Formats: sequence, structure tokens, C-alpha cells
Amino acid sequence: MKRILFCFTFIAMLISGCSNESTGKKEDLDKKAETVQTVEDTEKENTEKQEENVEEAIVFKKSTPIKMDKSLPLEPLDSFKTQTRENENEASYHLDVTLKEDEVFDVKANINIKNLSKDTWGDLIFYFIPNAFTEKNKPEFLESQAVVNIGEVLVDGKSVDYKLQKDTLQLLLDHPLNPNQELNVEVAYSFTVPTNGIRFSKAGENSYLAQWYPMLSTYHSGWDKTDYEHGGESYHNDFSQFTVNYQLPDDYVVASSADNDPTQASSKGSLHGEEIKEFYITFMKNMNVSKRVVDGTEIRVFSYKEEDLNRETYLNLAEETLLFFNKNIGKYPHKQLDIIMDQGGMEYPGIVTVSTSAAGDISHTVVHEMAHQWFYGMVNNHPYYTAWIDEALTNYAAYLFFIKGKNQEPISVFSRADAVIEMASDYGKMKPSNLSVPEYKGQPVSYSASVYENSSLELWKLSDANADKGIEYLRNYFNLYSYKEVDANEWLRYTRSFFQIKDVNQLSDWISFEE
Repeated sequence: MKRILFCFTFIAMLISGCSNESTGKKEDLDKKAETVQTVEDTEKENTEKQEENVEEAIVFKKSTPIKMDKSLPLEPLDSFKTQTRENENEASYHLDVTLKEDEVFDVKANINIKNLSKDTWGDLIFYFIPNAFTEKNKPEFLESQAVVNIGEVLVDGKSVDYKLQKDTLQLLLDHPLNPNQELNVEVAYSFTVPTNGIRFSKAGENSYLAQWYPMLSTYHSGWDKTDYEHGGESYHNDFSQFTVNYQLPDDYVVASSADNDPTQASSKGSLHGEEIKEFYITFMKNMNVSKRVVDGTEIRVFSYKEEDLNRETYLNLAEETLLFFNKNIGKYPHKQLDIIMDQGGMEYPGIVTVSTSAAGDISHTVVHEMAHQWFYGMVNNHPYYTAWIDEALTNYAAYLFFIKGKNQEPISVFSRADAVIEMASDYGKMKPSNLSVPEYKGQPVSYSASVYENSSLELWKLSDANADKGIEYLRNYFNLYSYKEVDANEWLRYTRSFFQIKDVNQLSDWISFEE
């Protein structure tokens, strides 16, 4: 979930308490929108300042995103065949991470890579997101920054040249990598974590490591690498295998994307993840945990002491949610599911974070982030270009849980969506739902209203306001596309086929079709 932006606190304040009656009183919306508008103006000013000092970009062969083709014929659902494209590289990661007494992390990344494309590669392109938080590159509103140092970079044991700009790491190969050939990359580096950062963050003695290692970009006849955007996901990775060894100066509670997290605080260990898109890990102190086994999965909820009561409440909610999605969409694939009640709302394989700083109930956030384990965790898409594909389906799944699983009235459930959409509409912030992340830059209200809320309501309309039909849409989609990648055109093909949309212009109220 991309509501990590600090201004989303105000949106959360607006929509809290909407479960029993529809909000949207004009005077309340005006007050909230004035605050959000101030934040948006600040974001715009920061963006303009950053654009004044644009460096020449690293040059590499880039992939071309697939656009929607509304001229394609309508296909019957009973004979519908997927037309997904495969990622054209393969990677497995072995990561050794050591936290030193001076709060510096030392990492040795060992990555095996195979060229599955028809192209010969002269370089390798990685996301290296810790570098997006250095003093030079960080968003201006962050008061803290990371310090990043890259040491030795080896390919098949030999030193190679590299370029690092913002979050792009380019390795220049001495010898081309031909189709079906493999090589090994080693990167030794160190970093500190910014206090109160964005996902990659430190809070007190707790370190939250998101996208902390060199992440190989996907390859589709070119590298599918986009620039980092703190307002949404801008990284796109394929499913990979991970081994992560950690060494700490003291005992910490460890939670990660692995299925074998230690049951007690520890100072060292080895973790493993199979067929996951990224590996998130956090080292925590002063956190309490509640846990139980549900349908073969251990759910663990971590919180600070002052959240003890809420922790139990959200553990109960997580149990209901997991059982509902297992039954109605598909089986959760991991043995553990961790919920960290800190660091805003965000999803990672096998683990989610939820913010408790905003006023009101965060039940929707918990369910939304858990739903991402299906729509993101198992069905892939490029969130930079197609954020609505996972966010709309995830948000819709959350609403269906409350309607079907909790027997709440749709008018009450969708009142939160109505409130955010009304705010955006009143201030001219509504946009199509299928724009790329930077097209919403500096406009978090527009991003939330268009990508999350309006798209959910439109899917509800397409489902004839019928929860069973909505669940069938999601379940069928999940069964077709598990461990595959869905692009804009494939989403359109499936959605038209499922709902038998004869005239594609029926979607033009919320989907933009480029001529």
C-alpha cells in the first residue's frame, strides 16, 4: 500500500469512523483539504528544486511498457487464454548482513544471474534504493539521511567498473553475457539507515530494512528500470530465491520475508525465502508480540507496549482476513505472516507494516495490506506504470471482506472511498486511475482517490454491486495469473472478458485510453 506519504495521515483522520455513517460534510472536507493542499504545495516546491539539478542519466537499453489496446476483440470467458510476458532474467540472492556497534550495516551481496533473453548484455542494471536516501538524493522533507559506501564490485571474481546515480546501479561487463549464460555478482557495501525514513527507516533501536540490497531489474527486451519515487512503488522485480545471514551486536527480535524467523530474540541466524519478489527484514527491540497458528500459517503481530490491547484486536482481525482470503481467493503460500504496528502501511512478501499514528480505526489498512499478499505477492505487475492493477484489486478485496466476511452494509463500507473522492473532486484533483506514479507526483489526494478508491468503486459497479460476483472476479484473476506478470493490456483483456464489456469506452470515466 502506497499511503506511506506523511500527508496520508490527514486522509486517515478524515475517513476514520466512516464505517457506521457516510462522511463528506462539506465544511469538514474543506478543513482537511486545506491542510492536505498545504502539504501538496510543499511537495511541488521540493520537486521543482530537485529538478533544477538534474544529472545526466545513466544510459542503458530500456524496456517499453505495454499500453492498452482497446481495439482488441471481446473474448468469451470460458475460452480465455492468458497472454503474459515472461521476465527475461533469473536471479538468486545470498546476502550476509552485519550490524556494527556504530549502527553501520555491512553487507556482502552474492547474486547469481542468468540471461534468459535473446539479447547479449553488456551491462547489468540494479535498483540500489539505499542511495536514494543519501544527503544528495533524499526527499527534502526528510530530516535524516543514509550514508552509503560501495566497496568491491566483482563479476565472476574479477573487479568491474560501475556507475551509481540516485537508485540506479549499473555494472559494466568486461565480457558480454550471451543468451542462456550465467554469471556471479558480488557487491560489498555499507549503509546507515535514516531516522524516520520512508520504509527504509530507523525508529529508536529498531531498523526497518526495505529494498536494502542490489535488486536486479526485470528485463523485457530491455531493462525495466524506472527512477525511484517515494510517493509509490517504483521498483519492479521478479520472483527469486533468497538466503540471508545476519550478525548483530546484541539480541534483537527478527521479522522478515522468510518462513523460518527465530521464535526468540537472537544475534545471528540464517533465513530463507523461496519464490518471493523481495526480501524485507527488521531488527526490533522493545516490541511485544501476539501470535497464533491459523490454517497452517503462524500470524504474528508486533507492537509497542502502549498498543497491547490493539495488538490483540488486530490479531483477531488478521485471523478472520486470512481465513476469508484463503477460502475465497486462494491459499496463502507462506508459513508465517507478520504484521508490524509501525512504519506506515506497506506490503512485503510475508510481512506488512501498518501505521498506528493516524487517528481512528486502522482495520481497513490491516486488511488491505494483507490482501497485497495475493495481489502483488503472488500476482506480479509493474507498480510504477500500473499501480492501479494491484492497488485497485487489493482495495476492492478489502472492501469485499468487510461486505461479505463482516456482513457490513456496502453504503457504510464504501463511505471512506466516497469521502476521499469527494475531497479530490471538490479541489479538482481527480485523475484517471491508470496513470503512472510520477503523473500523480505532489498530489497524494489525487493518487489515493484515483488509484485506490475510485477504481474500487468502479469494480463494484462492474460487479453489479454483488459481492459474490466481485469475489469471483478476483478469484478467477488470481487463478489465471499466480506467479505471472500482468501488464495494462492484459488487465484490460481479462476485465473486459470477465464482465463481458462490449464497448470499452464504458471504462473511460476512470481509465484513460491513449490514441
